[in-house]
Amino acid sequence: MKQRPTKAIIPVAGYGTRRLPITKSIEKCMLPILNRPLIDYIVEDCKAAGVTEIIFVVSGGAEQLKSYYQPHQELEEYLKANNKLDELNELSSIGEGMTFHYVEQPRDVYGTAVPVWVAREHISDGESFVVLMEDDFIVRHDGTSSVAALIDSWQQSDAEHALLAVEVPLQDVSKYGVLLVGKDDSLDSIVEKPSVETAPSTLINVSKYIFGASILENLASYMETERNGEYMITDVVSNSTEQGRRFAVVPAHGAYLDGGTVEGWLHANSYIANL
Repeated sequence: MKQRPTKAIIPVAGYGTRRLPITKSIEKCMLPILNRPLIDYIVEDCKAAGVTEIIFVVSGGAEQLKSYYQPHQELEEYLKANNKLDELNELSSIGEGMTFHYVEQPRDVYGTAVPVWVAREHISDGESFVVLMEDDFIVRHDGTSSVAALIDSWQQSDAEHALLAVEVPLQDVSKYGVLLVGKDDSLDSIVEKPSVETAPSTLINVSKYIFGASILENLASYMETERNGEYMITDVVSNSTEQGRRFAVVPAHGAYLDGGTVEGWLHANSYIANL
């Protein structure tokens, strides 16, 4: 059986333009879902899946993110002195057992492929790894980890790579990259923002992947090309499928919560509050 990945790359370098003006002063990944920042739901899902190393790809100092995952000795001493042991235990559990790296993304090149490229120094030769975008997360109906389910399905398949798929109502497909799924639940292609009439399915790509070692070779070739627009990880995925590299498509089986828009953020808070 394939070795379980223990590293995850999480890009958090975006300006958060959809959430301005609040993201002018609060890092987008630190926007709260109840009493926890959005990013921590993703990190905890990774932790539950056995991922022990997170590579954050950041912009600037990312001081709020770093502060959240660092000890706060003065606060811990206050909680201990005032016998607030439940709060102390909750504080101590943040990022427990995890190692965090922070890699700065250059500002002269854009797109979802860039953070994977700049984080490559933390990936060993031949190593598979997880990539999860920062805006959204999935709460499974049985309370288990969506990342663990993705890894489990990937391990049981003969695919080199895998991606998580979310089903949406047919009328919403034009907002997303829609998956054309072939035999053996393998990815044939991603159709970007199709019309309702031409959509190949109602399964969308939410940019949650397991990549095998060959993806970095394809990424290297892709990043050498001259592009007027953005360098997109979906282009690398498409190039890999054209080469015959198999991507297992794994249904999410849970609530897809997107904090990237005000409406999605409100829904995520309401959903978590009512669990």
